[in-house]
Amino acid sequence: MNDYRVDVVEFIDSAHTPRNTLIRATRTDHADTGRAGSDYERLVAEWNVTPALARLLDS
Repeated sequence: MNDYRVDVVEFIDSAHTPRNTLIRATRTDHADTGRAGSDYERLVAEWNVTPALARLLDS
């Protein structure tokens, strides 16, 4: 199973510009959900939602 390691980088302080966030995903060869995965699953269950990206990735 493949998984992605995701980093969110703010490369210019938000006081200067609101459009400065870089989301970088690196594909890995193993699933390592760790804390982020459990946080995601908890929030999805708590809010009773299915994010559009999750639906698109499942199809």
